[in-house]
Amino acid sequence: MPEKDASPELPLLDEDTEYTGEILAQVRQARGVSLEEIADITKISIYYLRCIESEAFEELPASVYTRGYLRQVARILGLDGERVAASYVERIKRSKD
Repeated sequence: MPEKDASPELPLLDEDTEYTGEILAQVRQARGVSLEEIADITKISIYYLRCIESEAFEELPASVYTRGYLRQVARILGLDGERVAASYVERIKRSKD
C-alpha cells in the first residue's frame, strides 16, 4: 500500500479570501515550498518572511516594502500578488486602529 502524501491541503481560496499569514503558510506548505527557497529566490530576509507568516506586524518594514514582499511571495505561490498584498496590508492597517 503506497504511503499517503503528508503535504497539507491547499486552503479554499476565492475572491473573498482575506489573506492572512496562516493562509500564506498553508499555501506555501501545500505547494511544498520552504521559507528558505522563497528567501533564496526573492532575496527577502527569512526573518521578514517569518514575520509575514506569524503576522508580527510591528516587526515588518515600511508598508511599501511589505507590499512588495507580499507580491513576490504570492507570485512564487501562484497567487494574485496585488490581491494578496492589498488584503494583507489592510489587515495591518486594521490592527493599528
